[in-house]
Amino acid sequence: SIPLTVRGTGILIEGSMVVAAEAPADGRIGDLLAKPGDRVEQGQVLAVVANPLLEAQRIDAQNAAARLREQDANMTAAEDVASAAFTASMNVRDSECRRRIDRAAAIALDFSKAVEVKRDLVRQGLLAESELLTIANATLEIERSLSDARSELLRIQADRTEASIRRQQDRQRRENGISDADALVGQLAARMSAERNVIAPRPGKLVQLTRSPGDVVHKGNTVAIISDAGDGRLRCYAFFPLTEGKRVQKDMHAHVEPSIADRERFGVISSVVRDVEPVVGTRDSFLRIMNSPEVAQDIERRYGGTVSAVIDLEVDAASPTGLRWTGGVGYPKQLTPGTLCDVDVVTEDVAPISLLVPWLKQAFGGR
Repeated sequence: SIPLTVRGTGILIEGSMVVAAEAPADGRIGDLLAKPGDRVEQGQVLAVVANPLLEAQRIDAQNAAARLREQDANMTAAEDVASAAFTASMNVRDSECRRRIDRAAAIALDFSKAVEVKRDLVRQGLLAESELLTIANATLEIERSLSDARSELLRIQADRTEASIRRQQDRQRRENGISDADALVGQLAARMSAERNVIAPRPGKLVQLTRSPGDVVHKGNTVAIISDAGDGRLRCYAFFPLTEGKRVQKDMHAHVEPSIADRERFGVISSVVRDVEPVVGTRDSFLRIMNSPEVAQDIERRYGGTVSAVIDLEVDAASPTGLRWTGGVGYPKQLTPGTLCDVDVVTEDVAPISLLVPWLKQAFGGR
C-alpha cells in the first residue's frame, strides 16, 4: 500500500498545550522576571512593561495635586489673616452698634416716661399741647434711631454669616479640586499597575521569552510562551493547510522531522496525532506558537487558513533523544522545545492500483 499524507509545519513543545503570556498594554519591556525552563504559577509576573507616557501623566497629575495643595495652604493662610482682620472690624462695628442700641433704648425709655408725665399735665391743663407734641416727636426720632441700630446689628451678623459661608465654600472648592487631582493620580497608578505586569495565564513551564528588555510591545503581543509540561514529554505542535488538514484526525500515524536532524542520516520521529484543534488557525496563532514573524508569514503565505494539531512523539529509551526514529537510534543529541519541524500525517493507506486507475482513465480519454 501507499500512504497518503498531509504535510505541515510544527514546533517542538514540552507538554500538550501552549499558551501565550501577552502584553497588557502598549509600552516597552522593562525587567524580565523569569527565564526559559522556569516553572511558573498562574498569575505569576513574568515581565514588566514600562509605559513612559502613562508614567509622565501620573507624574504630571502628582505635581498638579502638589501645586493645588500648596495653593490651598497659601490661600488658607491669606484667608486666615483676612478673616482675623474682618472679625476684628466686625467686632468693633458690633460693639459700637450695641452701645448705640443701649444708649438709644435708655433714652427712648426716659422719653417715653416723660411723654406720659406731660400727657397728664396736658389733661390737667398745666402744659400746652405743643410741648407734648415736641417731646413726642423727639421720642419717635429716638425710636427710629434705635431701630436703625438694631437693623445695623442684624446686617453685621448677616455679613459675618455670609463671609463664613463664602470662606467655607472657597475651601470646599479647593478641597474638591485636590480630591479630584488625588483621584486622577490613583486612577493612573491603578492603570499602571494593571497594565504593568505580564502575567502567566496558567501554571506550567516557561518555554520561550519572545521579547527582550527595551523591546516595544503593543497590547496583546506575545511576551512569553508557556507549556503545561504536565508529563515533561516533548510533543510537536503542528499547522496544516486548511483543506488538506481537515483530513487529519486523532490517532493517525505521523512522521516528525526536526529541522536540525538530517532525514537521510537519522530518519524521522515516529509519532501519533494526539489532538486536533477545532478552530481554524490564523497568523496570530502562528506567532503565538512559533515566535517567528518570518515563519508565520511563510505559513500564512503557503497555507492561508490552517488546522493545528498536537502530535505525540513515540518513546524509545535506548535512543539519545529518548524518541523512536525510523533511522536507527536517530539524532545523537537531546532535542529542545522551540525546534522547528516538518510533519507528515498519514491520512490513508491505498493500494497502488487505486492510484493508477484514475491516471489511466485520464490518459486514455476516460475509457
